[in-house]
Amino acid sequence: AGQKVPVAELFPPRGVFGLYVQQRLREARGAGEVFC
Repeated sequence: AGQKVPVAELFPPRGVFGLYVQQRLREARGAGEVFC
């Protein structure tokens, strides 16, 4: 915890859920949000 770990590494993209996570990750990075 404390380190920036891409969600994709924790949860391998699978089907639509994977695409959803990637999209949310892009939005989070664009907004500058950080999830610890």
